Amino acid sequence: KSLPNMTLGYACEDCLVPAVHGASIIEKNDGGLLATWFGGSREGGKDVVLWGADLSPGNKAWSTPRRIVGPAETRAALGRYIKTVGNSVLVRGAQSELWLYFVTVSVGGWAGSSLNAIRSLDDGVSWDAPRRLISSPFANISTLNKSAAVHYSDGTIGMPVYHEFIGKFAELLHIDNAGRVLDKSRITHGRLAIQPLLLPLAPQQAIALMRD
Repeated sequence: KSLPNMTLGYACEDCLVPAVHGASIIEKNDGGLLATWFGGSREGGKDVVLWGADLSPGNKAWSTPRRIVGPAETRAALGRYIKTVGNSVLVRGAQSELWLYFVTVSVGGWAGSSLNAIRSLDDGVSWDAPRRLISSPFANISTLNKSAAVHYSDGTIGMPVYHEFIGKFAELLHIDNAGRVLDKSRITHGRLAIQPLLLPLAPQQAIALMRD
């Protein structure tokens, strides 16, 4: 297809996909930025993968987008069928490593999603194999992320997530330094509130904003 952003002049033709969504951004150790997003022929398509690009300090132009991870690599690492990938959230770990938490779907739509993670020890240049988080007692499905994580004083993180199977509600996952879910708490109940964003106001106080 003829795409309006062809004029950007990227050398990577595969990066010029018709649909992109679910962006995340984080500051790198050198003061630059790393952004990730998912893109392909359409949201939920089998050709969708996670892309990434860097903005180095002092530069005005982002790097050529590069493939980070997609269904093929995740399928090989987990030994289970992966149809597509979705939202990604970048997190800085306690040892300065980078984590990328992202959504996959094996069957159905977003209601059948799972949460996964990959880790980078070189600030996003390379990533280790995907791992699947255990985040739901119901067949471990229907956990999606979208907003930035929050950091606790002990180095663990709080990841705002939401559930879309039968009900629609927001939750907060407590995740340790190895990417394992320690606990979770329900933010809302019912069928309305998804995609929570958590804003810390004080050491023991926060407010959650959600999409209705």
